Amino acid sequence: MVVVVVPYRAYSQWSFTFAIGQRTSKCDQISVCNPLLGVRRRGEQLIVKRVKPESALLVCVSARNAPPNRLFSTDCTGRRKISHRYRIGIVSAADNDHGYGRYKLGELYLGHLVGVLFALLVNLEEAARFWSKIRRKMDGTSGGGGGGGGVGGGGGTGSSGPASSSAPACLMVTDDVASYLGTPTTAYPHYSSSRHTPGSRTPAGPSPAGLMNGITSAGRWEPSGAVAPSMVPRKKSWSELKCIVNETRRQMATTMAASFPMSVNFRTLSDGRTRVYFLSPPPANGWDTILFYADVPPAGAKRSQLLPALDANEELEADGDSDGIDEDEDAEGERRSGAGRKRHLPWHQLLESVLGHLSTSNSREVQLMLERKRLSIWGITSYELHKASGKIVFPACNTLYQCLDTGYEENPLFPSELRILQRAAAIDPQICPQNSDLVAFVCNGDIWVVHTHSGHSERLTYAHDGRRSFAEDPLTAGVPSYVMQEEFSRYQGFWWQPESHDEVYRIVYEEVDESDVSLYTFPSSQSAGRDYEEYRFPRAGTPNAKSKLKLVQFRLSENLRITDVCIKELQCPLTFAFPWLEYIVRVGWTPDSRYVWAQLLDRPQQRLELVLLPVDNFCEIYSSSSSSPNCGTTATGGNGAGSQGAASYGSSPGQQPQHQHQHHHHHGQQQQQQHHSHPPRKSSSGWRSPLDKSTTRPLQVIYTETSSSWVNVHDVLQFVELSEQEVTFLWASEESGFRHLYLVTSSLSPNGCSSSSSTNSTNHHSTNSHPTAHPKQQREGAHGTEVSSGGVGATDHSLPSMACIGSTLVARIVQKVTLTGGDWEVLGRNVWYDRARQLVYFMGLRETPLEKHLYVVSLAQPNQLRLLTMPGYSFTVEFNDVSDCTLFLQTYCNISTLPSWELVRIAHDSNTANGNGCSHGPTPPPTPIDALRLCSVGYLTEGGPSENTQYNPSIHSPQISSGDVLYAMVFKPHNFMLGVKYPTVLNVYGGPEVQTVSNTFKGMRQLRMHMLASQGYCVICVDSRGSRHRGVEFESYIRCRMGTVELSDQVEVLRILADQLGYIDMDRVAIHGWSYGGYLSLMGLVQYPEIFKVSIAGAPVTSWEYYDTGYTERYMDLPDSNRSGYAAGSVLNYIQKFPDEDNRLLIIHGLIDENVHFHHTSQLVSRLVRANKPYQLQVYPNERHSLRNLEASKHYETKLLSFLQNHL
Repeated sequence: MVVVVVPYRAYSQWSFTFAIGQRTSKCDQISVCNPLLGVRRRGEQLIVKRVKPESALLVCVSARNAPPNRLFSTDCTGRRKISHRYRIGIVSAADNDHGYGRYKLGELYLGHLVGVLFALLVNLEEAARFWSKIRRKMDGTSGGGGGGGGVGGGGGTGSSGPASSSAPACLMVTDDVASYLGTPTTAYPHYSSSRHTPGSRTPAGPSPAGLMNGITSAGRWEPSGAVAPSMVPRKKSWSELKCIVNETRRQMATTMAASFPMSVNFRTLSDGRTRVYFLSPPPANGWDTILFYADVPPAGAKRSQLLPALDANEELEADGDSDGIDEDEDAEGERRSGAGRKRHLPWHQLLESVLGHLSTSNSREVQLMLERKRLSIWGITSYELHKASGKIVFPACNTLYQCLDTGYEENPLFPSELRILQRAAAIDPQICPQNSDLVAFVCNGDIWVVHTHSGHSERLTYAHDGRRSFAEDPLTAGVPSYVMQEEFSRYQGFWWQPESHDEVYRIVYEEVDESDVSLYTFPSSQSAGRDYEEYRFPRAGTPNAKSKLKLVQFRLSENLRITDVCIKELQCPLTFAFPWLEYIVRVGWTPDSRYVWAQLLDRPQQRLELVLLPVDNFCEIYSSSSSSPNCGTTATGGNGAGSQGAASYGSSPGQQPQHQHQHHHHHGQQQQQQHHSHPPRKSSSGWRSPLDKSTTRPLQVIYTETSSSWVNVHDVLQFVELSEQEVTFLWASEESGFRHLYLVTSSLSPNGCSSSSSTNSTNHHSTNSHPTAHPKQQREGAHGTEVSSGGVGATDHSLPSMACIGSTLVARIVQKVTLTGGDWEVLGRNVWYDRARQLVYFMGLRETPLEKHLYVVSLAQPNQLRLLTMPGYSFTVEFNDVSDCTLFLQTYCNISTLPSWELVRIAHDSNTANGNGCSHGPTPPPTPIDALRLCSVGYLTEGGPSENTQYNPSIHSPQISSGDVLYAMVFKPHNFMLGVKYPTVLNVYGGPEVQTVSNTFKGMRQLRMHMLASQGYCVICVDSRGSRHRGVEFESYIRCRMGTVELSDQVEVLRILADQLGYIDMDRVAIHGWSYGGYLSLMGLVQYPEIFKVSIAGAPVTSWEYYDTGYTERYMDLPDSNRSGYAAGSVLNYIQKFPDEDNRLLIIHGLIDENVHFHHTSQLVSRLVRANKPYQLQVYPNERHSLRNLEASKHYETKLLSFLQNHL
């Protein structure tokens, strides 16, 4: 290995020549970043020699007149990449205006160089002691020497202490390295060993004589008995700051952005192996994600390492212990001592790497989808796996690709492109569960399906009629509205039926009508052929998009062509049965494929109902002017809508449809047969009457939840049992004040009528933030009062009467069992149910709100939980199957430990046959959760402690005056010294749905916090009241008063930390945030100008009336119902309170931000100008809400550092 250590500055180039060998042999050229010189210079020769055969290579640097400050390791013409994390700082001597020691590369540098090299290639702990001796020798025991006076003109050393008196004055390449090793000493604080155990710490920082490494704004020394050193900071130029940004990003990418698995899927192969698929950048290098897999042997095939028991004093057995082979005592002892060798599962590249370098120019649809999902990855961003066949489909380069993994291929697969014959981007591909050859996808606002073998593709829906004007084409099929994606995290708009027994393929889908949603234009230099983009965006108080659930079905002919396309609608529109309905937030199929289920939410978001929609409740569409249905008929024409009719915009309940439904006729097909045994009755309104009970079942409500604040939509729903009379399911509710799990059994009405229309008190479940509060909306009887006031035409006798269907619109709860409870929260995402053993696995926060853990509970023993993961770490979990639950992938980390991905197998005692805890003999068998054992299969990636533990943030939990305990995270300045107060940046978010403080390693997500800390700033993050994971009352603290209460908590915690820590300079505090954090950054300068010296607001909301309906109305109510709250929360009403001092406000915004529109900033700037208030504005013309272009991100970070160093 060749190691070259060179002076570091920035972006001008400094070339070196180096020679490798015993004395001198071949020469190569390398270039290294070295600015501040401003010119290209030719350095002198770097000679590499070996001291001893077993010693590391040493590099002798003899370049003259080199720049001062620091050294770092770099690459050698791309031959061998050396870790960049071993960066050193020269011991300072405050003898010049820079505050740094003036050194020249020569003998004096060689001692530092040897220490670095030794740390790289020999032993880190020994190198730390070696480094300490070098420092003492060069600096002298008093910390002096080695500075300008010590070096003089030629590079001598200062006086040496006794500890290093036996060593040469300066180590040369011919000297024996061993002569510098001696008694262990304290490790140099700028280094930490990757071999540290979790929780270990290196010293907090260098001594007062140490280098202010990379400091931008020096701390202020507090007077004490000792004399403060001279620290006069030099402001860095833009070029220097730009260099710092690049170097920080490079170092973070090297140490924190390793290859981590994403989008994990499991598949069981025919030979019993489990194949784990995942996306990741290549482990060696690269940013583009590609598809990998790792194979897990079947249970019993091979022994693996044990996991320690967490809830019982027992030794967990190794995976595959059922084979009856005894382990040797040494291995067992090693395992019990925790020193067993960890097994790493090899990664295998599934696809040819060329696919990781496809064109990165995404269509507008793909860009917006990535924005909604908050994804910042390149290459393959998602994939669809058919577990039974191994078919894989993924979108890339605006089209779709497929491949088939048989499980026995040794070489990477080369996928083929699907022939979809469309120029528009194909998004959201989904493989049919019944037939892996059928792939449905969305293209240009409609649903298509393609047969992957025959290549035949068909357009299933004709919602988007193909008009050129965006404003005149408001209908889409299979694509959720903006609000549904952004505020309710539903990105899917169609769902395949899981199974079918009549050779008919069915897809239920959402048709969205945005004709009433306001249209906005945004300037863009990237739009093809025009200079603007158009978007539909519903502002608070304005109409939302309207949604319908429809069903499309088709058959597959003998020649593998898609035929008999038929579109159906619900015989009773959801808006008629539920006149309060505003959002269809979740949709899916029951496991038996007989029902479609949906979660319906009202506009104030205080009422949610879970509804079952029988498949036979979807009826064929009839035209009011035609006697023949379109289901089973064929229209001719091309690929577009053509002359087959305009899009059906849908009519309100009880009104005539505005358009005929001929656009649903399928083009290019012959006459099709009808596939219903009983022709439905036709009504004048176009709907089949639901009074005909001979062939259909009614829609039924199986659960209702209300809240006086708002209902948090979640994804916890598992159907346990479904019959004609009852349905049993797992559900999560916040009715107790915290989200917990419940096993709910609800009665069904097969004939649509109930003997009683009364509602039991247990049928209505209220979630209140305060015990004395009551929901604003209450059911009355069987919804008769609500429905009569819903605005439905009373003279339309074709619609069903509420007397008949009203009984099914009331949830009749037969039994409700509380599975978990307490003042902690179950996470609102995945729940896994082991049907054979009746065990429920879930993620929760019982141990602490800062850590996510995996728990298990038995249906036979509610509220008896077992913790399956280790406290002190935060976990995420993915199981192999929602019903099997025998293998899972756990990801765990904490603030000082990088993430590890470990596969764990779940084993159970064989005597628990039924898994329900029932006794079958004199001695009862162990309960399922006690019999459960965890067996480590191996690691996909193992993290370990972070490289510089002294740079890790610390977590604090101050108690504020209200009695609430809040959590804060503090990033200490990298140049920290006792007795110094540092400029501080309050990195704020403060809004709902977000938790910024947790015991997790966030890596690149905390890039800017680490960047600021490396430049001498203290960075603080606080989760104030209103943040998530603390219960309903805590989160609803901001209800109807956003912007007026959050900062009091933030400032109080800031003051508490300043008193406790002693190094926060309260005279130099900046507030900075993005989105909601940008909004609070503006409010901070208005409400607390004496606290915050400067404010940097990124993409800020300035008035809630300009933001979208789903988010704003959830937390602030509708504008007409909370005028005072909207006024108090508007930044625009506080213009006169902005300071008159210059350089205290910086506003940053992307010009094509479709989330928080630039209109927010333009309104603020206009009013600041009218009030003659100073401000700075930084605009990014081609950026949305997130800065996705690397150049824009670097410019923003450089601007941030520049503004802070100049004005804080």
